[in-house]
Amino acid sequence: MTNDWKQVAADLRTNAAALNEIQAALAKTVLNNQLDLSVYGNIKFTHLSRPKSVANWFGAATQLSLHQGRHRNAADFLVSQIGLPRLLAEDRMLISELVRITLAGVVWSDTWEALQADGWTDEDLLRLQRAWEAQGFIPEMAWSFEGERIIYDTWHEAMRASNAMAYDGLFRWNELPQDAFNFETHDWVTPPLTFAQHLGRAWRKHVHARLWRFAWSHQAQHHGLAAIHALTEIGRSAATNGSHFAVKQAINQWTNQYYNTGFYSRLRLLDHGITTMPRSLEKAMRAQTQRSLAIAAIALKRYYIRHDDYPRALKALVPDFLSAVPLDFMDGQSVKYRREDDRSFLLYSVGEDGKDDGGDLSLPADKPNARQLWLRKDYVWPAPATPEEIEEYRREALHN
Repeated sequence: MTNDWKQVAADLRTNAAALNEIQAALAKTVLNNQLDLSVYGNIKFTHLSRPKSVANWFGAATQLSLHQGRHRNAADFLVSQIGLPRLLAEDRMLISELVRITLAGVVWSDTWEALQADGWTDEDLLRLQRAWEAQGFIPEMAWSFEGERIIYDTWHEAMRASNAMAYDGLFRWNELPQDAFNFETHDWVTPPLTFAQHLGRAWRKHVHARLWRFAWSHQAQHHGLAAIHALTEIGRSAATNGSHFAVKQAINQWTNQYYNTGFYSRLRLLDHGITTMPRSLEKAMRAQTQRSLAIAAIALKRYYIRHDDYPRALKALVPDFLSAVPLDFMDGQSVKYRREDDRSFLLYSVGEDGKDDGGDLSLPADKPNARQLWLRKDYVWPAPATPEEIEEYRREALHN
């Protein structure tokens, strides 16, 4: 709607030097932002927003190169884009892992779009495949839990030393929505409060926080460290032999053990965001499954280039195109595949319910969001739009 190819090309030429520098940096073996987790309260998170902007630039450069028939250049840009989550992989913080997963979603979409182009060589596709194989999300999420344990430990020491820090770091976190906290500036964006809310805040700050520091802070620290350690072990098991269903059962047991507690325990232990960590592990399992589908789709395109058809089963890709059939981390089995009669294919994950619905893209009755693919019965590698679907889309666009 707002760009044409000439404008995109001009913008990319203007920023070519910066993009080349970023590509050179991404070739390094280790990328480390040198974060000191023991001073978590003083860390500024300004580095978290930049990789997504870079991802959009690499995505545009990939599309322009394909438009111009320069597939080798397109592969260069796309390989760099696929590697962008590495920028935050050494942070060992939960917020960084969540940004990495968001980045991977952008790259996954751009990979799908690039694979719709003809003219790829096996050599360039192999580079894309290897770039995806180098990514990981479940092991890294478990490592981030280890980092959170360091943060949690040192943070409690600091909160015991300062009532203001205890209130800001624990009580305020529980009384406001998490989107009221700006991770880049490390400040709270405080909404207007009612008189009753002011009274509640005063009680928490001047009574509950002081009582917690004196009587319960060590108990809360021990309990939280044990909970994070147990969740780290769940993450480690998910990286090797877990499925979403098995992890969900382990998380339910974890919740019952550590956070289904009575009023007195809630008063002294509090949460400090630990109960939201299991959802992050589930997001990592989604991202790891998306990685599996991307790897399988690239290998299928390589097979098609060589044989002018798709295989009858994914195991036909082993060992020439894959070392093993990629895993679906929703059920712990191989990703699902079917060759269709019209020389296309269906590639999918069974989705979060762990039930194989044969690649059914329909929404369950209680899931209204049609744009969220993970809400559908199965999570399907998208098929290109048919000419009829394209025409219908254009008619609706003109109408709107």
